Amino acid sequence: MTPEQSCRDCGTPLVAGVRFCSHCGAGQTPPPQAEHSDRPENLWSALQRRLEHVLQPRYRVLRLLRFAGMAGVYLADEPRLGRRVALKFLLPALGRDLKALERFQREARAASALNHPNICTVYAIEEHEGSCSSPDCPSEHFIVMELLEGQTLAQMIDRHHRFDLTRLIDIAMQITDALESAHAKGIVHRDIQPAHIFLSPRGQVKILDFGIAQIEGARAIPDSWSSEGETTGGHLTVPGTAIGTVAYMSPEQARGWLTDARTDLFS
Repeated sequence: MTPEQSCRDCGTPLVAGVRFCSHCGAGQTPPPQAEHSDRPENLWSALQRRLEHVLQPRYRVLRLLRFAGMAGVYLADEPRLGRRVALKFLLPALGRDLKALERFQREARAASALNHPNICTVYAIEEHEGSCSSPDCPSEHFIVMELLEGQTLAQMIDRHHRFDLTRLIDIAMQITDALESAHAKGIVHRDIQPAHIFLSPRGQVKILDFGIAQIEGARAIPDSWSSEGETTGGHLTVPGTAIGTVAYMSPEQARGWLTDARTDLFS
């Protein structure tokens, strides 16, 4: 179960670590640091030590690149093809959380359906079965992606990077071109924000994280995967349920209404 916190203003239950309340929009105070052994960086380091053994010889995990929310990304070698890739893993504690797993798999399905220079390429979605039936050795779900060099737009903003107008227009054009390609295939990202826009040293834009994408005509999820009606076919939510990043939501998305391609353009 994902740890929760409550909104300090309205009391709505929230996933731990969120910056804004999904109900009232109030900013949230960061939770206190976890005990040393439960800190995210320690959990991901422990997973890396195990992955270095269980994924051989197919992948050779080298180091943790970054982690955020429910997933971490590792740098790895793929000896068979002689290339380096990024392996994105679901937090082990969420391996049996059907909602988290569906979001993780949705990201891979949405991104792998697209072939565009401004969308991060997904090569495969894979699962490594645990070596026993014990909860101590669960299956590992991961996405094999192209390795990107650079930083997110959010990181650049945090460092007070200044953009001239010409550069901003170029970034915007690359983003909208990628979105046009996704929308043409019936995929609405629904979480366009600086943390999901990656910029290479050469100025190429890559859109990341299709975890809450709305996929037109997606195969309905089996009943055994449903949870409180939150997932319905190609939609991750039902009307009246808001999902996304509050600061970048379109009005209709914030109200929990059904959305279309225009919500990405607003964001």
